[in-house]
Amino acid sequence: MLTRFQFVRASTALVVALVISDSAFAQHEEPLTAIVGTVESVSGNLIHVKSGEQLLTIHVDDHTETWKGKMFHDLSPLQIGDDILSRCRKDASGKLVAEAIWINIVNFFGVIRRVNGNTFEVFTNPNADPHSGYTKANKLIRFDADTIWESSEKEDLKVDREVQTVGLDLRNGIVKATRVTIYEGKRPVRLGRAKVIGPDGTILVIEP
Repeated sequence: MLTRFQFVRASTALVVALVISDSAFAQHEEPLTAIVGTVESVSGNLIHVKSGEQLLTIHVDDHTETWKGKMFHDLSPLQIGDDILSRCRKDASGKLVAEAIWINIVNFFGVIRRVNGNTFEVFTNPNADPHSGYTKANKLIRFDADTIWESSEKEDLKVDREVQTVGLDLRNGIVKATRVTIYEGKRPVRLGRAKVIGPDGTILVIEP
């Protein structure tokens, strides 16, 4: 299981990217806020969240989407102690209203060490600075028919290839993968022909 610090470091970057990249962001008069914390309690349409030293209350409405391995439109999957990421706006009264919630989401990079049926094991952050918040550890990942493969396929899972995984921490030592990208030579294995901008501003074409 990820430590709290690792969870914040790994998944805050993901949710901030989701907040900023959402096309609806530019349509809001009030800026959106990313809340990171732990579920303390759930009561009706209220989530009480411990975020650092603060105890915050997040309100949900009929438009709030909640992700915990898949999308829900209620708070039934939430449990006390869950890690929570929430994209919120403030309404006219100043209340935090959640537009989207992610529960126990993890996002990590690693090297494939073993593949067995619908599971694979990775060694995370192999090149991480030992003084950083990224820990080197073995993680077991399970995929299923709902897993999305980005420029990759499950047949591309091979020992020593690098992989980026976004998924649900099941809190039993297993991560349920929702999105997987497998790399070979620092690029997704099935990316195909790609264009990148070089250091001098020129456009370079990379052949597969």
